[in-house]
Amino acid sequence: MPEAEINGIRIHYEERGNPEGEPIVFFHGALAAHRSFAGQFPAVAGTHRILAWDARGHGSSTHYGEEGNPWPNMDPRVMEQDAIAFLEQVAGGPAHVVGVSMGGITGSRIAAYRPDLLKSLTLISAASAPDPRFVQLFGRMTPDSFSEMEKRLFQRWHGEPYWRELASHFLDYFSKLRPERYPGEAVRAYTGPVLVAIATDDALLGPQHLVNWTTWFPQAKVHAPATGGHAFFADGRQGTKGMNEALVAFLGSL
Repeated sequence: MPEAEINGIRIHYEERGNPEGEPIVFFHGALAAHRSFAGQFPAVAGTHRILAWDARGHGSSTHYGEEGNPWPNMDPRVMEQDAIAFLEQVAGGPAHVVGVSMGGITGSRIAAYRPDLLKSLTLISAASAPDPRFVQLFGRMTPDSFSEMEKRLFQRWHGEPYWRELASHFLDYFSKLRPERYPGEAVRAYTGPVLVAIATDDALLGPQHLVNWTTWFPQAKVHAPATGGHAFFADGRQGTKGMNEALVAFLGSL
């Protein structure tokens, strides 16, 4: 897997798909890795140049605690600057951006502060603003609260025992309302194509998030499956199929 030096750290990424196609860049969520989009890659591989990173502190990129990336460097502005540099250096400029959860927040910050780098924006299970649900849920969780399947994935993506330390820091971070993470109405700076996808049974995101996104992005198309939860896009079944169909139709309409 190739890597790039971004803001003094190593960023590993996967590149596949059509090298002549327009770039589509995937930003994963917290505690995940580029492989969490494995179900989406085949849907766009024939038409787009796929780039999917392991974000700072995740996967094979420079871990937190290593040189140049101290704990608990989770300032959203840092991730935003990493993403901007990745788009400029690796994608070579404007790209179709797909962001899930934390990666969606990163995508929304690009929309607000560097809209010139977006050909389109897809937000999947992305929060638009601080949500008391985060405090209630993450405040009582520990690394052992995750399911056995999630633990196996985290171990595979990040290694043992590092994933536990990573999880502990993220649970602490998300257990506090942090309005500075979210650009809010500043996303109106981006007026290009938008797709917003949130499952209606997402336990982390209340209905206000979809209302906010479609208010700030009146041009947005919406994919709102009834079931599947926060990670509906990666279930390998109807959630993945529905997300892929929505994404392919969205990109095909541009």
